[in-house]
Amino acid sequence: MFWCNGLQLNYRICDVTIFLIQVKTKGNMPSEQDTTGCPHKNKVQQKQLLSDNNTITATQNLWHEKGYNGCIFSQVIAHDYRNYHWEKTVINEVNDKTAEEIDRIVKSAADNPEVRLLSLVFPSIQSPEDLIRLCEMLSSATETIFLLQDEFVDGLVALSLRVALENDEVLAWIMGFGPFDFFAETRQAPYTELIIPVKKKPDNTYHRHNQDKSSAHVADQHIELEDKVLDRIWGNTFKKTERVLGHKPNIFSGARTTFTVPADRWNKHTKSDDNQIEAGY
Repeated sequence: MFWCNGLQLNYRICDVTIFLIQVKTKGNMPSEQDTTGCPHKNKVQQKQLLSDNNTITATQNLWHEKGYNGCIFSQVIAHDYRNYHWEKTVINEVNDKTAEEIDRIVKSAADNPEVRLLSLVFPSIQSPEDLIRLCEMLSSATETIFLLQDEFVDGLVALSLRVALENDEVLAWIMGFGPFDFFAETRQAPYTELIIPVKKKPDNTYHRHNQDKSSAHVADQHIELEDKVLDRIWGNTFKKTERVLGHKPNIFSGARTTFTVPADRWNKHTKSDDNQIEAGY
């Protein structure tokens, strides 16, 4: 249930009332123009919550539920994430055993018929150096996640991380979020997070979404609403995303990019790795 203009409304009604008519809500959802209350702005709050896994996942989910990522489809899913088979796991420390832990979690989720989306939340990843080390570990030390490409644009690098599913016949596009000001506004969340679709695209995914069966996307999830309602959510999602970003979507906000990192730091990091390889380390 939601509160809307002081009245408690059924969720289905609010799909139309909140997302389509764009009324101001009470205590749950912002208007499409309101992003000032975004919890990632409160760095003190973030540090206070690091030790509480339940609060970490609840805070991160609330960020999605309030629509700060710009996508109204994910807003609907986040509101009822358990029914959409979205599993959330916190990885508090990143060390030499983390790659193995990630592989175990990803493989378990892919094998579990009750899981369609998997979130990995990393509360300790708070600096650009932390993020780059995480990306390097994900792309080189895990068996399940790989770096498809890194694209250099305007002093930044767009990293595209993927997971191979269904005996390598399906590529899952991983979406990344985190507390970094060099991320697109729609990716600036309270905590560093990977969202991984761990199942192939359902046959009844919304018809305007990508229909390529060789790829799996976070947005593929089936939502039980009439097509005319989904059509209006689709149109409003583009408007809302542009509003949150302050400009039209680009490579840094698009689904093909997982994380964005500063190019100079990525170059320095990869050169250091090359030197170590040449030295035999």
